[in-house]
Amino acid sequence: MTGFDREEKNWSPKDAQGANLWWENVPLNKWSQWLIRVSNLRLNNFQNHQEVQEIIQQAIRWEAPLIKISDLEKRLAKDPGFTSKVIDDLLFHPGTRLVVYGTLAPGKCNHWVVADLVGQWYPAQVCGRLTYTGIIPYLTWSFHAPELDVLVFHSPELPDHWNRIDDFEGPCYLRVLIPARINGRLWPCFVYHWESTWPPEDSGVET
Repeated sequence: MTGFDREEKNWSPKDAQGANLWWENVPLNKWSQWLIRVSNLRLNNFQNHQEVQEIIQQAIRWEAPLIKISDLEKRLAKDPGFTSKVIDDLLFHPGTRLVVYGTLAPGKCNHWVVADLVGQWYPAQVCGRLTYTGIIPYLTWSFHAPELDVLVFHSPELPDHWNRIDDFEGPCYLRVLIPARINGRLWPCFVYHWESTWPPEDSGVET
């Protein structure tokens, strides 16, 4: 399961228990900081070319299974879309995974937003704190915080619906990448994080 443009979009965390997850050999705090940097770059459409190079080179130093592309650095600098594909490949298609901790969950009032998508729900854990505004929770993620029980929705249809879900969540939430523990293994997943508390103050990542 290595190489660029792998086709495992349809396999789930359950199906991939034997997968070689390269980030499991990286200290959690360092990998978490790397995910924060990736998220910040994605939110800015990968415009900081120097930082793009840095995060890709760091992943290679961590022995991430990235195909050898002769003009990789030039293509990364010129094409944000290509950069997004490289990141997607490195992280085993995180766009197919969503951490759900509030009203999108089955049985909750806003489940209709994702109800028509074909996929699987997994019990999972993330590190962080939940704060409520009325009945609406928002997550502040931190790798120093205790683990919270959440759900992860895995669906190969999610990438076609992110714009719609982003619009529903609104400007108070940012869709960012965090580690979630599913069946005992860490997976990078998207989550809707409260905008005013991103990035976490204890992350060690400069804004």
